Amino acid sequence: MKYPQVFVAALVSLSLAGCITTQPLSLDRQQLTRELAPGDRVTVVTKNGETLRFTVEGVDEQGVRGEGRQVAYQDIESIGRNQVNVGRTALIVIGAAAVVAAAASGGGGGGSSY
Repeated sequence: MKYPQVFVAALVSLSLAGCITTQPLSLDRQQLTRELAPGDRVTVVTKNGETLRFTVEGVDEQGVRGEGRQVAYQDIESIGRNQVNVGRTALIVIGAAAVVAAAASGGGGGGSSY
């Protein structure tokens, strides 16, 4: 039966989304300039409540920019760097592989000969 395998695949896909953590960063301009680098994935919450997620292209005196957006420092309520939690991701992948292996090996069942 293929349904358990489809279910496990969907479960793993959803679980992997939970393996991203956001490391809060200081709002200090100088510190952000040192801590953020091009290619970093960030989540920015603006003072008007908008949540933006993008890849950093640069950090300068005006603010943080990436993916066609420029967010001025004075408009940032909070900012964090998104990172993959390697330990949690590994545990989920190993657990999912064990579930798939168990489901695959239990499919033939011996049953009764009556």
